Parts: sequence; C-alpha cells; structure tokens
Amino acid sequence: MKRVLSTFVLGVFVSACGGSSSSPAAATPAPVASTRVIGLTGNFAFGNIVVGQQVSSTLTITNSGNAALTITGMTAPAGGVYTASSTTGTIAAGGSLPVTILFKPTAAQSYSGTLTVNGDQTSGANTLAISGTGISATPTPPPSAAVVTSTLTGTLTEAGGGALSGALVDVTAGADNGKSTTTDASGRYTLAGLKLGTLTVRAWKQGYDNNYQALALITATATQNFTMSRSASTPAPTPTPTPTPTPTAQCPNPPYVWDANPNVLRCRAPNGQFALSACCGR
Repeated sequence: MKRVLSTFVLGVFVSACGGSSSSPAAATPAPVASTRVIGLTGNFAFGNIVVGQQVSSTLTITNSGNAALTITGMTAPAGGVYTASSTTGTIAAGGSLPVTILFKPTAAQSYSGTLTVNGDQTSGANTLAISGTGISATPTPPPSAAVVTSTLTGTLTEAGGGALSGALVDVTAGADNGKSTTTDASGRYTLAGLKLGTLTVRAWKQGYDNNYQALALITATATQNFTMSRSASTPAPTPTPTPTPTPTAQCPNPPYVWDANPNVLRCRAPNGQFALSACCGR
C-alpha cells in the first residue's frame, strides 16, 4: 500500500514541474499608412493677351508623401483656352512633375477660375487660381494722323520686392517684333519709335517667369509696368556687382546685351538696334 502511494505522489510532482510553458507572442508592429500629399506652384495670372496668340507658364506638381502619387487629369475654366502639355502621370514620393500650361484666348473677354489637378492624393492642395484676358487685335484708330510712332515706358519690380535691373523687355509680336531694351538700376525701361498698332511685350529675367502683356499703341506715349514672379525651382541669386561699361568707337552706347531669343544669339544696343558681337563680350 505504501509503494503505490509513493509512485502516485512522484508522478504528480513531475507533471507539475516539467510541464511545458509558453511565452507571450511578440507584438506585430502596425503598418505605416501610405500618404500621397499633393502640392501645386506656379504663376497663372496671364494678363492681357491678343486673341489668337498663345503664352505659357510652368505648373509644378509635388508629392511630399511616402508613396507614389498618380495624377489622373486636370480641369480648367473657359472650355479650351487653357491647355496642358500633359494631364496624367505618376510622381514618386518626394518627387515633382513640371507641366506647361498654355493660354490662348479665343475672344475679347476675361477668362478666370480655378485650375484643378485630380489624382489619388490623401491630402494637400490641388487647386490654383488661373486668369487671363483676351483683347482685340484691332486697335482704335489714332486720334491724330500726325502721331506715327509711340514711346513705351515702365518699371519692372519683383513680386513682394523691389526694382529689377538688367531685365530684358522686348517686343515678341507686332510690327516691331524683336526690338528690345534692358531696365536700368531703378528697374525703368524705354522702348522708343514703336509703330502704332497692336503688339505683345515681354519682360524677361533669368530666374523669373516670363511676363507677357498685349498692348494697343494709339498715342505718342504709353506706359506698361511689370510685376515679376520668381520661378518655383529657382533660388534667389547672390547679387554681384556689374562693372560700368566703357564706350568705344565700335561700341559707343553701352551697355549692350545679348538678345534673349533662344534660337538666335544677337547683340543689341540700349535702343534695341543690332550691334557687333564684340560689344557684348564676344
């Protein structure tokens, strides 16, 4: 009887001490949520443009999220006067996509509203204001037959800043196409001897968006000021001193500047006339 009892007690002891035990399972980390954060930058206040003429500005679409952003389309007001170089695409996390927005008015009227970029973004701003005005290509007849040319003057300033010196102001459409000048230290410019009629004038400086304005010259003098916006991808340049040019026999009217036309490199005097390449340092 004693032997049976001892065996039973030993068996209970072994089972209690040698039984298996299980540790709690390690916690599974929560998955990181995918984010696609859209952003838009660009200047789309096109101003006055002659009906049938076309100007452009760059829209930069950014994705500051952690997953790829898919762009599925764009919408703009006015049924066709605003078009884009592309309306779909994929932007990697932290990346960007430049798109050219074109404005070509079809009637003498104002076109304004909202540019909307559609996609699978999880957050961010996907709209920008857009505006432009079409004007008639036929100017009002001049009040006096004695007025045959006009002098255009104005000032260039940076949006939210001061005057812009050394900027190019040129005629891109009209009877005086190609005539140009540069702004002085105070941001002022003068284009003299312009034929009466309709023309488009552009203000241009590296690091800034082009600014086009359409005008109808009907008097001996006219004024057109420009406000310039920095290009979204261009940082503010470090200013460097500009040496004072010295007149010479071949180059009597400095400063001379290179024409901004990207296809033809031409040296111009302050009055817009062509000059020797040597006057521009070549």
